[in-house]
Amino acid sequence: MWEVVLKAILVIPVPLVTAMMTSIVPYLTYRQNGDKNKLELMDTLAREIEKPEPCAYLVESCVARLHNIRPLSWSFLRLVLPYSNAVEIIQLVSTGRRVMDLFEISADNGRPCVSYAVALSRPVTRWLTMVTCFMSGAFFMVIMSITEWDLLKILSEQPGSHAMYGEAIYKFVQMLFCSLAFYIFTVQGVILKRAKKRMAKIQALIAVNYPTSDEKKQSDKQQNTND
Repeated sequence: MWEVVLKAILVIPVPLVTAMMTSIVPYLTYRQNGDKNKLELMDTLAREIEKPEPCAYLVESCVARLHNIRPLSWSFLRLVLPYSNAVEIIQLVSTGRRVMDLFEISADNGRPCVSYAVALSRPVTRWLTMVTCFMSGAFFMVIMSITEWDLLKILSEQPGSHAMYGEAIYKFVQMLFCSLAFYIFTVQGVILKRAKKRMAKIQALIAVNYPTSDEKKQSDKQQNTND
């Protein structure tokens, strides 16, 4: 096994290794600049919220870039941001709006509302979509494993030949594609699996600052009883 691995390392073209190494520095620079930009966005967002009339476009843009999601409407953000648990609510909503359109947000009678997207509003639809995602992820995982064995076989049986380079690169690209597809489908499946629990937590956090009429009556009744 180790002999095959060593052969694979020796036959990798030098330009490919150089390209991989030179891509590491820009990536690390991007991550560092990304963290710096997030701090600047948080400062900009904080200053804007403190204004008597914040700019809706600026607030929506800052929140969208901070959480890497499609913009949330100002009508929803202006109700959530001033109160407690705002960060947790937006983070929970973000997981359902980043990889797939799971949650829809709105405002109703001065109260923030979060609901399932129309296409995934039924529990049966979400369950079937979740199963499909996991099955698709498993399919690409099997294809990736088969391709990996084919690649190792090529490297062990055809060391140093020109035809081997082209076939090995093709198999390697195929493995990258399968791994990407496996990751995307698995993440979507996990998001759907946790959707019900995430939705319940979002509703509970919103209810802390915006209780429904029934919750208000129950709270007032309990307070009168204690008095």
